[in-house]
Amino acid sequence: MAQERLPFAVDIAPLGLADRHWGLKQQDYASGEENRYGQLTALARQVASIQGTDRPQLLNPQLLLFAADHGLVIESDPTRRALSAETVTAIGRNQQLVNALCRQNGFSMRLVNVGLAEPVDPALLVTHMSLQRGTQNLMEGPALTQPQLVRCVEMGRQIVTEAKRQGANVVAVGLVSRGARIAAAIWAQQLAGIPISQSINDEQLAEWTAGHCTIRKLTERIAANGRFTNTPEMLRHYGGFELVSAMGAMLQAASMRLTILVDNLPSLCALLAAAAFNPHVVDYTILAQMELTPAMTMLAQHLRIDPVLRLGLYASEGIGSLSAYSLIKGALHLPVQPDVQPAPQYTPLACL
Repeated sequence: MAQERLPFAVDIAPLGLADRHWGLKQQDYASGEENRYGQLTALARQVASIQGTDRPQLLNPQLLLFAADHGLVIESDPTRRALSAETVTAIGRNQQLVNALCRQNGFSMRLVNVGLAEPVDPALLVTHMSLQRGTQNLMEGPALTQPQLVRCVEMGRQIVTEAKRQGANVVAVGLVSRGARIAAAIWAQQLAGIPISQSINDEQLAEWTAGHCTIRKLTERIAANGRFTNTPEMLRHYGGFELVSAMGAMLQAASMRLTILVDNLPSLCALLAAAAFNPHVVDYTILAQMELTPAMTMLAQHLRIDPVLRLGLYASEGIGSLSAYSLIKGALHLPVQPDVQPAPQYTPLACL
């Protein structure tokens, strides 16, 4: 893939926050007026640094939900083809917890169909940008074509640009997808060396694929493909539409100096992929909630990012980010100064 054809390279101002805000220890906040508010102070300083002001505000927050299906799941078990579309329909009809939490916290929601296997009611407030009815089956070949990969990144960036135009300076990124955790597990293995078994297990795979896939079969397929040193090729092989779109959204949000909220393993894997293209994206991201999945703890340590809450939520549609939002917003009442210490200048990866 020629680099000039790929919309991954973005300019993100370095903030240099990660090494100073990661790994909070109890003794760091044991005494002293300056440190009495612990992680709230770190959150306030992070947002102040993102916005470049000592009086940061979170304005017009938006929840961006990218919805799609994966070929491995919908081909293995046709009865699951409509599950993601049904969830999108329920959200579109304001019938889910995520809807109530959006109203409670003043979030508007952008629900984006980037590749659902089944259609949803056109009367619903869903943005339709679908590339295909589910990805290709990653067990049989690349999940995405190169044009689809490029388009997914462009769609994610477009959605964030529109959010910024509407006055948002903070976005939560969520997903509605059956199969996202399979692809995310592979991304974590490929980009951070985290074993597949730390992200998902055989019981989950059996449920999602009607017994057609196991960790052994998945590992054999990955081994047959080889380890990709070219990140876009890895993304193309393992998909999915919603994960790549979320990755593009995160890159664009950081480049536009928006605060990013994530709260689940697949979204954190999207951040991991975004960091492969520009590591400064992590400085703009708040890990709102930590799952109990071992891989999420390992990935948070790999990215050097601390969670605000440890609720153990397994949901991927932004419930953790919405639950943590009042804490994050409340922290901005603390008097802080933006962190102005520069980080090393970003150098694009050769694998692009």
